[in-house]
Parts: sequence; structure tokens; C-alpha cells
Amino acid sequence: MLRLALFLIGGALIAQPYNGTVVGSVMFPSGKFANAASAFSAGNYITIPSTAVQFTSSTSMSIDVWFRSSAGPGWQFVFGNSTSAAADTVTIWGAFGSNGPRCQIGSGTPGVTTQVNDGQDHHVHCDLSGTTVRTFINGVLSDTYTTTFTAPVGTPFRIGANPAGGDVVNGQIDEIAIFNVSRRTSGFTPPTAAYTGSESNLRALYHLDSNATDSTGASTPLTPGTLSGAVGLDFTAATGGTSPYSYQLQSYTGACASGTFSNDGAALTGQTSSALFARTGATVRCFRVLVTDAASATATSNSVTSPAAGGGMSVN
Repeated sequence: MLRLALFLIGGALIAQPYNGTVVGSVMFPSGKFANAASAFSAGNYITIPSTAVQFTSSTSMSIDVWFRSSAGPGWQFVFGNSTSAAADTVTIWGAFGSNGPRCQIGSGTPGVTTQVNDGQDHHVHCDLSGTTVRTFINGVLSDTYTTTFTAPVGTPFRIGANPAGGDVVNGQIDEIAIFNVSRRTSGFTPPTAAYTGSESNLRALYHLDSNATDSTGASTPLTPGTLSGAVGLDFTAATGGTSPYSYQLQSYTGACASGTFSNDGAALTGQTSSALFARTGATVRCFRVLVTDAASATATSNSVTSPAAGGGMSVN
């Protein structure tokens, strides 16, 4: 195996945060964890960029939220991009005077869930796995239905009121976490503390303590692992940024100097051992690895000269 030592050059690259915007005079009183967003109205709400929910997969996602609500007239819109059941809808809302929160993901039809209009903090988890949507209230499976889902593109998201300013939440909202994988298929114990922002497959995280900042990987840069060897390439997995990672071996002919790198072989995703890289005879080549995370942040290694023919790369 050729082993290459990989270091970030040009400084650490941090995944782009999906920061939201507080519109109007949203308040941030004490909440489930620290503070929470409250005092919503047609002119007081929070917007979230559509890119926060533009997943690479349209068959796997999940959203967590804590909220506190009292019964009120009509529907209350906790988080989402639409009041319809379109294929690209991702919405948490409900008519809390008569039923509980509904997870509207795609064009399927949610059922009635557990009522939670008692003014206490409640946890809702919406989960998409394949064509199945599951709604968990306080960790208990409350609804399951089949849907057709297309990842939303360019659709605005709001917290506390629908995109037209209606269906205002009569209460407060805390700790919205968006993941690009399905995380729950059966009952669980809701989180007892706020997320840290470094959880695996976390797409966006809004603590809503006093703003709409995305706290995903806020202090965790994307850092490539270590590449080493002389015949095969052995590369330790990257850290930071937003997982999963893609590893692309790159090279040029000749000893490492000032050549132009191009992709060499297929990219590897996750921890795996495959992907031959193209070398013929005893041609000397210069190698490095380009790491790309799920938020499209990139980092590259140092370069290493390899004199051997053939070979492959494994990510451990």
C-alpha cells in the first residue's frame, strides 16, 4: 500500500452555514434549552434559506424540533415551505385545537397525531425513509404514511408562520435540527440537551437562542486525514465539516513540483477500500487527495511522489 501524508493547504475550509433571518420583532424568551423563538405574527417570523433542505437524496431525511403551543384558532405553522401537499413540501404544522402536529413531507396524506396543546414543551421528529414518513411525538410513533418526495429547490422556508404570513404559532419554537438521513424507525427517548452541531449527517441546526444562526459545525473545520505509503495509498478518514465525505485521488506525471493535478480513478465515498488509480509501467507520478464534504466544502492534501506501478487507495 502506498501511504501518503495529507495536510490542509491554504488554511482550513469550513462548511457554509445556512444562516436564517429574523424578520420583524420575534422574541427569544426562556425555552427548552436556553432560549426559544416566540411572539410570532404575520410580520414577525424567521426565514431559512432553501439550501438548508436541498438534500442530495430525495429518499432520506429527518427533522427535529421542540415547541410549546396552546390551542388557538385554525392551523399553526411551525416550520416549512408550503401549506399544500406538493412533492417538494417539507412542513411541520397542525390544527392544535383539534389534533397534533403533522409532518407533511412530499405529496402523501398524514394522519391525525397526538394532541400537544397544553403549553408544555414537546418534541417532534419527522422522518423520511424511502417512501415512508414517520411522525414521532415525544419519542413515540404517532403516524406513518406513504409519500412521493422531491427535494425542494429554491423554495423559501419559514419558522413561526407560513410563507404567506398566516397560520401563526401561538407559542414558542426551539432547537430545529435538519439531517440528511433517516434517523428513526421506532420509538426513542427525545434529546435531553441541545445538539452540539457536530452530529453525523447534520445538515443545519438552529438553536434559536437569540438569532437564526446555523450552528452546524460552527467551530469544526473540514480537515483531511493522513495519506501515506509507497505502492498503495492508505488514507485516514477526514474530520470536521459536514459528513459524508468524498475522496478523490488526483495526480500528474513526474515528481512533485509544480504540475497540474487532474482526477485519477474513481472517487471514494465514506470509509472504503477500492478505486484503482491509473499508472502504467514504472512512471513516476505526484499524488494528492481532494476531500469534499456534504456541504460542498473542500480541502486538499500535501503532495507525495510515488515511483511504483499500479496500486489503489483505501480510506480507513
